[in-house]
Amino acid sequence: MMSVTTKRENDNVKRIIKNGLQALHQDILQADDVKTVREALGEPLVLFLNCPPSVSQYYPSSDLSCSKYFSSLSLQDHTRAGAVFVDSFLSQHLQFLLKQVGANWLPTFNHDERVDLFDSYFLERSGEDRVKRALLTKFQSLADVLTWKDSNVIIKTVLRLLSAFLQEHDVLDFYGTLNEVASFEEWKSYVRTLVSLPDKVANALTGKQPAFFHPESFVESIGRDIENAIRVMNGAVGEQTAVPWMVHLIDTLVRLGHAPTLAETWIRCLTQRRPVPPMWQGIWRNLGTIESERLALSIIVRLPTAVGTIEDATAFFLEWIGTDTISSIVYLRHLFLRKLPYDAVLSLETLAVVVDIMASFREPSGLSLKTNMVPLLQTWTDTTFLKYASHEQHKHLTYFILLALRYLSDDDLADAALQNIFLSGMRVYLESSDNRVRKLGLVTAECIGNRASGGSVALNFEIDEDADVKTMRALANPKEDLDLVLSTRTVPTMSHISAGGPVTESQTKPAPVTAEVEEDSDDEDLTPYDLQENETPAKAKAIQPVYMKQLLDSLKAADDADRLELALQAGGAIVRRATVEDAQEVGLELCSRALYLQNNFEFANFDQQRTDLVVSLVARVPIELSRYLIDEFYREKSNLKTRLDILNFLTLSALRLSGLEPSPEKPVIAELNGRREKQKQLGTAESQSRLDEAQRIISERLKAKTTYKRAGMAKSAQARTSINSFGPVAAYFLFPLLGKASTTAIFSSANSSQTSQLLSRLVVTAGSIVHCAGNSPDSRKLAREYFNFIWSLRFLDAPGTDRLRHALLFGISVVLNCLPSTLLASEFGTDSLGGQSELVELHQWLIGKHLPFGLSYWRSILMREQMFWRLKQSRTTGRSQRQSLLKRGM
Repeated sequence: MMSVTTKRENDNVKRIIKNGLQALHQDILQADDVKTVREALGEPLVLFLNCPPSVSQYYPSSDLSCSKYFSSLSLQDHTRAGAVFVDSFLSQHLQFLLKQVGANWLPTFNHDERVDLFDSYFLERSGEDRVKRALLTKFQSLADVLTWKDSNVIIKTVLRLLSAFLQEHDVLDFYGTLNEVASFEEWKSYVRTLVSLPDKVANALTGKQPAFFHPESFVESIGRDIENAIRVMNGAVGEQTAVPWMVHLIDTLVRLGHAPTLAETWIRCLTQRRPVPPMWQGIWRNLGTIESERLALSIIVRLPTAVGTIEDATAFFLEWIGTDTISSIVYLRHLFLRKLPYDAVLSLETLAVVVDIMASFREPSGLSLKTNMVPLLQTWTDTTFLKYASHEQHKHLTYFILLALRYLSDDDLADAALQNIFLSGMRVYLESSDNRVRKLGLVTAECIGNRASGGSVALNFEIDEDADVKTMRALANPKEDLDLVLSTRTVPTMSHISAGGPVTESQTKPAPVTAEVEEDSDDEDLTPYDLQENETPAKAKAIQPVYMKQLLDSLKAADDADRLELALQAGGAIVRRATVEDAQEVGLELCSRALYLQNNFEFANFDQQRTDLVVSLVARVPIELSRYLIDEFYREKSNLKTRLDILNFLTLSALRLSGLEPSPEKPVIAELNGRREKQKQLGTAESQSRLDEAQRIISERLKAKTTYKRAGMAKSAQARTSINSFGPVAAYFLFPLLGKASTTAIFSSANSSQTSQLLSRLVVTAGSIVHCAGNSPDSRKLAREYFNFIWSLRFLDAPGTDRLRHALLFGISVVLNCLPSTLLASEFGTDSLGGQSELVELHQWLIGKHLPFGLSYWRSILMREQMFWRLKQSRTTGRSQRQSLLKRGM
């Protein structure tokens, strides 16, 4: 601990430096000549920082007694003064330099003066501890200027310094410095500032963005720094300590959607500098849940074009991640066992790499090809998959099976279980009316049959050997060179595909058979049998849908209660795991069906399931479906319930895309009440004895003043971060929603109560959209558009305006919280016409100058709205905390 004497000495040094800096800044502000500014800038460089020798020409002496501003410091305080200056005053001094000197005096400096007296504050490096501590301060000071609304001269100066600073101090430099003199929290601050730079630069500039700060090139530079840092730290003493620091940076970049850029950068760097450092496997084992999956998928997709052969690509991938890592991480196992074989649609080259990677795992591993052949064939021969999966998905799974045949022995394929599945499932291919489906099935049957028989039986269905058939047969033949097959194959186009479309209901129904029957006069007296069935055939049992098209068919059957209920139960999950292409293909029709679906059969969870389905659809296809919902909202024939449902769908979609959607809370009170009611109903001697025993144990523990924690109590949910996918599409939600409000007649045609209710919900929905946009590049434009809309409604006088005023206060709190203070003051704090600023008008309206009922009433309403908003964003707030917050808010 710091002694009392040391603390007193530090406080004295702080006081002297504070007074000296104030005098120094005042002299610069009042200076009339450049010489005064040069001398003032040189003094802190010489006394407190590691200045270049050339600064001595502007301030020649390092003697404290000759100092104009800091002469009160003693010689014993000189060393301590440098650390105090860096820790307490450097940030303030750098902001002054950027705002005042950068704008007023820097243009008058020549090149040498600018480098020595201005750039040295930011770019000079040294091994001294106090300069190491200044590294993060300099970086954050430069980044903070980008949020100021200042002249282009300052912005260009800052961009020049930032570019040079980041090229001088890479990720390894920051890690070494912060790990030595700071903590992990400072590293998090560095990561937040680093990854936000491209967006800050884009918001600060009105013209073309510098190439260095373009998102792709900037992330590529960070990726190279990370790869170099891992290579340097691999095998070092502090390797295990460095892993969580690097993982945090990688997780943040992947969550922001930069996995493709990172994968491309690292593949290029690691293939040029083999072998791959083993430290990478430790990083993979510590990556986040979704991050490891996204990053691995981005790498796999790019491997075929980046690495020479399929075998080399597999060896590189396994060297990078490791077979033990893939087997131990649940999300990577799920990627190989579910997403890549069944859900994704990959290129043939990428698919060959995936199968080759899985072939490296042997039984009894769950990732081995032999273990997975049974579920692969079960899905491939499933009638539901055959009918509702897209042709691209069907082709993808067929190629996966054919590639797997290369790595399986004849004995593996002769297994009885595989043969039973295959032979029983081939019937659906032989009976298919789609030429493309039948061709996939017949070629696969030839390949499996020939391999299972050991070559003794040669199956040949006499299929025309076009380019597709030739490629499929070559994929399954282990004697063919796979790399040669992939390089010489003809990529099919639409003209190469047979003209058979998807199977429709009309195609599956047999055509009526008509034949001419020769009449026989001898049979005229015979009475025909009554062949008409007396009983109606039993109704087929409804099956839960699995694919998007199957889900659409089930929703169309609105008169079939069983099919409709199963469709609603599985609808949201089907949409979430479907590909974007499938969602775009049938999403609009599905959304329309779900929007106007009525609960004619009184399903218990109809509203929740329908909402989940629509929200999941909008989250997968946000631009197209948000446009459709907004058009339906303003359609004249839409009723009030439909409009309110649409606003609810838009709000929940924004929350889901932004990652702010609250998780459903467990009904603890209802569960406990149910248990008590059940206990009352038991009424047996056994239950009474158990109750007495429990009361006895509780009383003994109370006497002993002990506490008991139930083992069944669930742990509080851990906070989890997710990528904000709503920022890029927020404008497609907000601008049409507010832009059509002034041109439509729905607010004037409805009665006053409906008008107030619709406007209130519209204000809240638009505010939720602005809030969910977060720190997106469009957040300033969104806040301005939203503020203009709600500001025009503040004097609306109609029945039910209390509800509207509550919504307006909620909207104002959103605007005040969604922008940083500097942007808020810049956007709303000035008025170009010389009148009052919007913030002043807003303040007057809030304090009651234009507001009925007085200040205290509306202040309590505003506080309550803010409390409710905070509670909506909380995922772990308990019942007692919720009640206490509400009491404080009221």
